[in-house]
Amino acid sequence: MMSDAAALREKAEKCRRLADAIRDPIAVEGLSKLAEEMDRQAAALEPDPKTSAIG
Repeated sequence: MMSDAAALREKAEKCRRLADAIRDPIAVEGLSKLAEEMDRQAAALEPDPKTSAIG
């Protein structure tokens, strides 16, 4: 099963591919911003390696 962070990253990548296929600059800008926000949310869901180290 895919983690929430991985699912968000996958959706962000799909948005980027869709933005590459569209020629409307306004749609491309919106999809790019959406992908960036999904990446930020995915990063927030992933544990911080500095604080989650065991031992």
